[in-house]
Amino acid sequence: MECLKEFRDISGLAVNTSKSSIFTAGIVNNELDGILARTEFTRGEMPVQYLGIPLAAQRLLVTDYLLLVDRIANCSSKGQVLSFAGRLELISSVIQGVEWPQCFPLPAAVVDKIHRLCRSFLWNSKRAPVD
Repeated sequence: MECLKEFRDISGLAVNTSKSSIFTAGIVNNELDGILARTEFTRGEMPVQYLGIPLAAQRLLVTDYLLLVDRIANCSSKGQVLSFAGRLELISSVIQGVEWPQCFPLPAAVVDKIHRLCRSFLWNSKRAPVD
């Protein structure tokens, strides 16, 4: 903790211990208990979300992307009064501008679901006029 206090004194930036956790691997429980006793941090468990993005030690499942799909679905319900050009701009700038695809390769099922949501939002139907 001295290192973090020195960092705070030099930079003016403090660690928010109520929002911080310790994630470990390969440490036995009694050693981890000692570390937690000397710090003000809690023990973190995977998976965890950081900036809205799930972090996990293993490959993410399709169900881990439900938050992303729900966000896109919620965005699409807000723009139904827009013109075709407005809906197209919303899709390209907001809905597909979500940061997850830039961080993780999305499973094909998730990409298909996002495409279906975008298509139905753009054309106001479940199917595009031209397949």
